[in-house]
Amino acid sequence: MIKLIVWTAIISGFMLCSPYRSESQTAWNKIVAEAKKEGSVVVNGPSIRELSQGLTDGFKKAYGINVEYLGLGFEVITRMEREALAGRPSIDMYMGGTRTILILMDKDLAETIDDKLQLPEVKEPKNWRGGKLKWVDTKNRFGLQTTEWVMTDLFVNRDIVKPEQITSWKDLLKPEWKGKIGSFDPRIGGAGQAIGRYLIEKFGEDFVVKLYQGQQVTFTREHRQVAEWAARGTYPIVLAAVQSMIERYRKEGFPLVRVFPKDGPGSLLGGFSTVAMLKNPPHPNAATVFLNWVTSKDGQEVVSRALLEPSRRVDVPTSLVPDYVLPQPGVKYDIDQYSEEWQREVAPKLEERLQKALGK
Repeated sequence: MIKLIVWTAIISGFMLCSPYRSESQTAWNKIVAEAKKEGSVVVNGPSIRELSQGLTDGFKKAYGINVEYLGLGFEVITRMEREALAGRPSIDMYMGGTRTILILMDKDLAETIDDKLQLPEVKEPKNWRGGKLKWVDTKNRFGLQTTEWVMTDLFVNRDIVKPEQITSWKDLLKPEWKGKIGSFDPRIGGAGQAIGRYLIEKFGEDFVVKLYQGQQVTFTREHRQVAEWAARGTYPIVLAAVQSMIERYRKEGFPLVRVFPKDGPGSLLGGFSTVAMLKNPPHPNAATVFLNWVTSKDGQEVVSRALLEPSRRVDVPTSLVPDYVLPQPGVKYDIDQYSEEWQREVAPKLEERLQKALGK
């Protein structure tokens, strides 16, 4: 036993003093030094103030490098294409959903990031849930998913609709709920489409038409409005409400409750957490440092706290997020919407069926 302890200490000391570790640290220090010379990194992500502020403040504190945060939506791809053709890219990093990253890959606008993960705490598989990093692309090179949580979102205003009144998705078809349901628009990308895909796969076109059209569901393309509708009772039942908006109203005391119908407990998503790098970034070293920081424990705490999405890192506390987004032990989530295979092979067919059912 004593010999084992001695040998463990010797091996540990060797690793700490090994030339490889020294060279690796030297290389990292050089990247950081060059990043500081570049002075800033341009990140495009969701238009969520808590996230933009958290990333800006956190990265500045950690490395003294500025973050220029852009909150562009779907138009960001057009901008990236135009800038790439002109040979003048202005964006370094992208944070968002899987679909956009796959489009960037197809258009040859994405840079590999697997070879740019430098920090040991980021590369170590045991630091991530399931003992592995989760890539959204099959090549495991371009898009790293950093959170994983349960959707599909169905919230009610408890003062108007009791949660126990909805135990099945089919309960939403009851006459008393006609004209009382609001939703983020399921005909476009985002939270609304995610729930639309889920419902049409689980229950078919007939159910989707009866729900959205038959029950006169009102659509919006503003995440804040979905949550506000439920909070104010304008529409006491809402679909595709994101937790970052819901929690603003819950903190103010509004009685918003997540409902999990037994016939469809939800699918797995990565929200806005997937990280990618743009090809030929204007600040390559700062982009590499940001990539490693945002996937570190400190960076993931910022992301998890701002987005209210549970990090896939095992050392980031789940207490930072509402319990209703946490995957539950023993519950089978048979749909993972954040894999390349699902996004390429399944999602487009579901979206086509959704368009035919609901129109444009």
